[in-house]
Parts: sequence; structure tokens; C-alpha cells
Amino acid sequence: MNNMFTAMLGAATVKVEVPVDGSTGVWLKQGATVISSGMKMTGATVGSGQIQYVYNRGVAVVGTVSSGGTVYISSGGIVSAANMGGTVYTSAGGKTIGGVLAPGGNLYSYLNGEVYGVNMTGGVLRVFIGGTVSSATCSGGNFVLFPGGYAENAYMCGGYLYVSSGASARSVIVDSSGWLYVWGIASGITVSSGGSMRVSSGGTALAVTSNAGAVVSVYAGGYIEYA
Repeated sequence: MNNMFTAMLGAATVKVEVPVDGSTGVWLKQGATVISSGMKMTGATVGSGQIQYVYNRGVAVVGTVSSGGTVYISSGGIVSAANMGGTVYTSAGGKTIGGVLAPGGNLYSYLNGEVYGVNMTGGVLRVFIGGTVSSATCSGGNFVLFPGGYAENAYMCGGYLYVSSGASARSVIVDSSGWLYVWGIASGITVSSGGSMRVSSGGTALAVTSNAGAVVSVYAGGYIEYA
């Protein structure tokens, strides 16, 4: 049976663990891999054109989502320490914990989805209404907060963080080569040497600290308040 999972996921090795509640292992549904009811899969790869659903206390640990692969996480499902070069949707109580969002990858957080501790080296992280992101590190790529999206404890050491109108961010460090664009509300911001922040019309930046060598721009209609 494990050979079937290996072929489906395109993985060299797949370890399936039966949960203590007596549920069976991973099964297939409509051509996709489903991890649910306390199940746990480790070391799997979701290849191009493949789909994985993780929900209802299902856990996928240390996997790879290749370009063209898709993972849906919801209802208590958790994906941890994944290398994300494909697309991952996190919603409805699902969680993405740790891992790397690589160039070409797409990660979504919306409607009660949570993303925690992700390291962005590229790709696009999109946060929509009801979505949250905590403790993200961005050395490349685009981190976009759409209306209703929220992020805290972001470290921008490269790449771009966009806080749209109706979105909010708190406790952001913009280090060398990092960018922060504010149309919504951002608070607790530190802009270090080599980092850049732009507050556009309608944007508000509160409790801001800017160090020597930082670039801070406030456009007409924007508001900034230093710590």
C-alpha cells in the first residue's frame, strides 16, 4: 500500500504512521491524497499536478510541495516544515508551521488560516481577510497583506511587505535590503540601515524607529508617528 502512496506523491520515501485513535493510514480520494482524523505523514513530496488535503487533525511533516503541486489545509490540519515551491492554501483553522517558501511558490492564509514561522526565500505569501501570519522571515519574494489580513513579528531582510488599505501589521523589522509599503496600518516598526519604508496616501505607521542609513518616505495623505 505504501508503494501506491509513493507513486501518487512522487516521493522517494514515505512513512505513514497509524494514529492512536485507531484510524487507518492515508487514503486516496478523487485522485488526491487525504490526511485526516489524526493521521500523520512524514517525508512526502507533492509533485506537479498532484493534490494533498490535510484537515481534521491530520498532520503532514517535513514534506516538499513541488512546482505545480497543491496542498489544502483546513479544519485543524497542520503542515509543518515543508519546502514550498508549489501552492499551499491555509484556511478554516488550518495551520502552516515553519518551512520555507521558495522562489516560484505561493502560500495563502485566509478565513481563520494561520501561518507561523515561515522563512521566505522567494515566492508570494498572500494574506486575505481572516488570515494571520506570525514570526515570518523574508529574505526574498513578496509578502502581501490584503484587506482584513494581519501579520505580526515579521523580519524583512530582503523582499517586500505590502500592507494594503484595510490590512494591518505589528512588530515589523525592516533590515538591509528589506522594503515595507504601507497603505493600511503598521505599528511597532523598526527600519534599520539599508531598509526602506514608504507610507502612501491613507497609510498609517505608528511607533516607528528609524536608524542611521534607513530610508523612510511619507507621501501626501500618509501619516507617521515616531516612537
